[in-house]
Amino acid sequence: MRQISRVFAAAIMFGASLLAFQAASASSMLKVSVISPRPAPAGFETALTVRAEGDQPELADLEYVVSGGELVGAVSLNAVAPGVAEGNVYVRRDTPGEVTLTVQSGGATVASGTAKFASYGQIEVSATLAADAHASARTWRFELLDPSGQVVDTVSLATSGDNPTGTAYSAWLPYGAYMVRQLLGKDTATSCRAGAFYAVASPAKGETSVQLGARSASAAFTIEPCEGAPASLAVSIPVDVIDTFVPIDEVLGARQAGAPLPPATGTGLAPQNARPAAPLTLLAAAVAAAGLLIAARPLATMKRKK
Repeated sequence: MRQISRVFAAAIMFGASLLAFQAASASSMLKVSVISPRPAPAGFETALTVRAEGDQPELADLEYVVSGGELVGAVSLNAVAPGVAEGNVYVRRDTPGEVTLTVQSGGATVASGTAKFASYGQIEVSATLAADAHASARTWRFELLDPSGQVVDTVSLATSGDNPTGTAYSAWLPYGAYMVRQLLGKDTATSCRAGAFYAVASPAKGETSVQLGARSASAAFTIEPCEGAPASLAVSIPVDVIDTFVPIDEVLGARQAGAPLPPATGTGLAPQNARPAAPLTLLAAAVAAAGLLIAARPLATMKRKK
């Protein structure tokens, strides 16, 4: 019986060592990289993406070391394509600067990346409708542009007779100079011209410059109603058309009478073909099975002798 136990234990240990060797070999053949995110506001967290490519990359044994900031958490690697797996590592820093993420496998550094944290703030945009309590409710839109003229954010706010001042906050933006301008439509202009219901009294041309150098900065607008402007508590949606996607409940095509058509096929990804087991895995299983056979043979011999 002792001989049987020794043979059985040896077979199990040998199979386990083969599996461990296979995992170590797979990790050594992986290509690991770190994708750095866009600069984030200091005091917030951001995510670096760890990407592993090779054979079964989602099983890679990786360790994360963070310097210059705080490691908030990490998401395990998940397959995103055949032979490719990704996972996010979340870091945080309270002051402007950089956080370095070092990826290690078996004590060796396999990849590294940085996340930059900068001084960010928000722009408070407000608009006051210079009208009486009977003015209609209305929404207004504003664009925020950087020095190159690129739109970095768009905000909307609402005013009405009983709430003449509306306020909206932009997204977190890096410190710097910005232009805030009101979007004018068919019924809104910089003066009460023909067909205009509202005019931007200030600032001139419906735009103003803002220097963002703290947690917040402000831009204020004043809007006056023209003759013929709506006077109702109902919400007045801007007349100018906003380009947008086709609603999901809108169906294109002609309607046909008769029995309804069967549902279309799904849009999910096709299932991946089953991958054959690795050679070392098959070898480990074969060794374990052989050990069981070897252990069972003396038992059969002992039973025959009895």
